[in-house]
Amino acid sequence: MEEILSAFAAWSERAPDNVAAADQDVAISYRQLAEASDFVADRLREHGLVPGDVAAFLGSSGVQRVVAFLGFLKSGIATIFLDPRHPPATMVEWLEHSGAKALVRSGDMSIGPPFTAMPAIDLPFFGKDPVPQVQLIRAKHSSEMLSHIAYTSGSTGKPKGVPNRRSMVAQNVKLASGVMQLAQGERMGITGQLWTELMLAPFAAGASFHSYDFASLGSSGLSKWLAEQQIEVFSTFTAAARAMDISQEMSWPKLRMFRMAGEPFLRTDVERLAKAMPDGSVMENSFGLSEYVWISGYKHVIGQPISFDAVPLGYAYEPEHFLLLGETSEPVGPNEVGEIAIRSPFTIHGYWKDPERSALVLSKLSPEDKDLTFFTGDYAFMDEQGLIRTSGRAEEQVKIRGYNVRPTEVEGILSQMDGIRETAVVSFVAPNGIRRLACHYIAESKFEISSAGLREYLRARVPGYMVPGHFLAHAEFPRTRTGKVDRKGLPDPLAIAASQHEKKEELRTASQRLLADIWKVVLGHSDFGQDDDFFDIGGDSLQAMAVVIAIEQRFQTRLPLETLILDEATIRRLAERIGDTNEQAGQGLRKLNRGGPLAPIFAMPVIGGHLSDYLALAHSLEGHHSLEALSFDGGPADNPSSRRSVGELAKMALAGLSVDERSGPVALMGYSFGGIIAFEAASQLARQQIPVSRSLSTVFRYGSTGCAICEQLGRLRAAET
Repeated sequence: MEEILSAFAAWSERAPDNVAAADQDVAISYRQLAEASDFVADRLREHGLVPGDVAAFLGSSGVQRVVAFLGFLKSGIATIFLDPRHPPATMVEWLEHSGAKALVRSGDMSIGPPFTAMPAIDLPFFGKDPVPQVQLIRAKHSSEMLSHIAYTSGSTGKPKGVPNRRSMVAQNVKLASGVMQLAQGERMGITGQLWTELMLAPFAAGASFHSYDFASLGSSGLSKWLAEQQIEVFSTFTAAARAMDISQEMSWPKLRMFRMAGEPFLRTDVERLAKAMPDGSVMENSFGLSEYVWISGYKHVIGQPISFDAVPLGYAYEPEHFLLLGETSEPVGPNEVGEIAIRSPFTIHGYWKDPERSALVLSKLSPEDKDLTFFTGDYAFMDEQGLIRTSGRAEEQVKIRGYNVRPTEVEGILSQMDGIRETAVVSFVAPNGIRRLACHYIAESKFEISSAGLREYLRARVPGYMVPGHFLAHAEFPRTRTGKVDRKGLPDPLAIAASQHEKKEELRTASQRLLADIWKVVLGHSDFGQDDDFFDIGGDSLQAMAVVIAIEQRFQTRLPLETLILDEATIRRLAERIGDTNEQAGQGLRKLNRGGPLAPIFAMPVIGGHLSDYLALAHSLEGHHSLEALSFDGGPADNPSSRRSVGELAKMALAGLSVDERSGPVALMGYSFGGIIAFEAASQLARQQIPVSRSLSTVFRYGSTGCAICEQLGRLRAAET
C-alpha cells in the first residue's frame, strides 16, 4: 500500500493539474485530490482516531468516495462505506457491528440518527469551497493493518463483514493494473460499484478515475456517457451491461477494454456489446469474491470468432494460489468438478467478529501450510489448458432474473403447505447459461399434491421470480451420512422433464397465436405451450424487454416489464392481460418485495402506470420495509384514463390503498411523475385528517422528483401543524 500511495504522491507532483477523478458533478486534479485527502487524514487524527480504528464514510460513489478512501489510507484508519440509499436499519447494524468511531460525509449530506452522536467530518464542495491547507506528516503503516470492512448481503440475517487488509488491497491493485495496463492520461470508468482496487489503480499509472452513478442515473445515459467521456477501460457488472442502450449510431471508439463481473455472461451479450466496440478491443469477464476479489478472467478480442455460449470463468490470475478440491479436500483432475478454493496470503483471515462463520470457510489443508485456504462455495472444472468453467454455486443465496433468492426461504414457505412433508429447492444452470430453480418435494401419504398446486401456492405468497420452474415428486430423498438431503444426488430436473414430456396444450385464441409468434422470434425456438413460463424456456430480462416492445407494436397495448418479471409469464396469462378476458393489465396494488418488520411504503406510478422503475428500490428495502406499488392502465395508449387529471389519478391511487384515520401515518413516495401523484395523494389524505409519514426524505435519498416532493410535503405539513 505504501508503494501505491507513493506513486500517487509522485504523480501529484509530476502532473498536478491533470484530472485525477471525475463523476457527473465534478472533476478534480491530482493536486486537489492530494490536498483533500490530506485534509481528511488530518481531521480524523484531530478527532482522536488512531491507526487501527474504524470510521464510516457516508456519501456518493464518485469523487467524494475516492477522496475519503485516500484520506483513510493515509491516516491508517479503516473505513466502512455507507450509501445514503441504504435502509437506515442496515446502516445502524453495520455501524454497531464495525465499531465505527467517526463519520466522514459529503458536504451536502444531511444526517440524522444514528449519525448525530458521532464526530462528523464534512468533505469540501469542490469548485465552491477552498480545500483547507494542512501539513500532513506521512507515517508508514503495516501492510497487515485493516484497510476497510466490506459488508455484503449474507443470507443468515447477521451482518457479514469482510475485513480487507492493506496488503490485500495492494495485491488487487497490482492484479488490476496488470490486466488493464493503464497508461498516463488514460481514462478508466466504473458504474459506482465498491471495487476499491479500481479506485486506486489509475493513480499508480497517472491515469484518471471516472464514476457513473448507475444506481441514481440508471442505464439510459450510460452508453452516451462512455462515448462522451472517451473512456478507454470500463468495468461494470453484468446486469448494468445488459441494460445499456446499444443503438446503430452508438459507438465507443476510444474503448479498448470492457470488463464485466457478477453474473454469467452469454454469447448474445458479447455479440450485442461488440456492435459499439472497435475491432481489436477486448471484452473481459472476471470472476472474484469480496474475500479475495480477483480470481480468474476470460478475454475475448472483438472481431474474433466466438467459441462459447456462456463466457467461461477464464484462467486463474494467480495459478499458484488457485485450487479445485474434491469432497476430501484433495485436488481434482482435469475436467472433474471441484470446489474453488484459494490458498494465499492475500485472502481474509476471518470475517469481522464472526469466528463461527470464519471456521466454516477457512482452514489449513495441512499442518505445513503457511497460509489459510478459503473455500469459496463455487464449483467448477478445469480443462487440460487451464480454462475454468463454472458448474454452479453451493450457497443459499443465488441470483434469479437479477434478484437475490434464498432457496431455503422458498422451502420454508412450502413447508407450511398442508400435505408437504419435506422440500429441497435447488438452483441449476440451464444449457443457455441462465440460472433456474427446481423444487424437489415429498408429500404426506394421504395427500395428493400436484405441481400446479405447489406453483399456485407459491404465486400467492412470493414474487414470480421466486417460483421454481420445475416441481419433482419423490418418495424419499437421497441422504448424506449425517442424514441431510444429498442435494448433489437429486436428479437433473431437465432430464426428468424431458422423460415426462407431455403434449403442449393447443393455442386457442388469435392473441395467443400472435404472442407465440413473438416468442418464437425472441427466443429462437417454438418448444413451448400456452402454460410454459417465459423464463423457464430460455427467456431472460433482456429478451423480456424485447417481448414487451413487440407486444406494444403488435397489439397497441403497453404492458409493464414487471408483468413478466413479477407475474406468471405464460402465453395464457399475457393474452388475458392484453384483453382476451377484458382484464385491465397491471392495474391495482402490487407488492414488489417480501418486506420486513417496518411499516409498508406505498409507491405511486410513473407516467404510463408502470412499476419497473421501483424494482431496484424494492431490492434495497428487502428485509426492512415492504414496497407496495400502484399501477394504472397498461391498456392502449389512447385509453381515456391516461388523460385524467392529477387529482383524479391520486384519488384512484388512494382508493386502492384502503387507509383511514385508524391506519396510522401513511408512507407515500413517488419517482418522477409519481412524485406529483404522491404529493396530491398526501394532500387529499391531509384534508381527510389521515396522518402522512414525513420520514421518506431520510429513507429515500434518491435525488428524484418524488423524494423532493415528499420532503417538501413534510415541511408543508409541519407548517400546517
